[in-house]
Amino acid sequence: MSQNIICPNCNTEINLDLIAETKYKQMLEQKEKELKAEMNKQAMKWAEDKAKEMFKQKEKQDNIRLKDLENRLKQEEKQKEELIKQELELRKAKRELEQKDKNREIEYSRRIDEEKKKLEEKLKSELQEISKKQFDEKLEKLQEENRKKELEMLKQQEQMKKTIDDLKRKSEQASQQIQ
Repeated sequence: MSQNIICPNCNTEINLDLIAETKYKQMLEQKEKELKAEMNKQAMKWAEDKAKEMFKQKEKQDNIRLKDLENRLKQEEKQKEELIKQELELRKAKRELEQKDKNREIEYSRRIDEEKKKLEEKLKSELQEISKKQFDEKLEKLQEENRKKELEMLKQQEQMKKTIDDLKRKSEQASQQIQ
């Protein structure tokens, strides 16, 4: 997976992998040049020593130098491997951090959604409760008004009955007087 960043000044996309690879190749080429130069230098010195010293001493020195160069080469290879391991570990750590970041964002989104649902349910419940209270109050008012109207009608009926009874009595008295 290629890793890119964008320059905050010029908005140019920068490929980190390409830069790291180029730098790594340059380092290797530079080390190879240095090693070749060192080897050439050692070879020339070795040739001079060969002419000056006895055949056995030359052979011994050559072996020592060769072993030294081999050791240096091994050390360079070890350093190269260490650099590669470090780079891989850094990339792995970066990926893990990115994944944790994504997981954290998802978790926050879930929590927000849950809280939103809870609030909606609470509001709905409160609205239902308020609506029920308002309905009960209106129903109670209407029932009270109906009771008052019923009582008023009953009073009117009783008055009408009294009036009818009075009228009947008066008509009976009047009819008895007429008779």
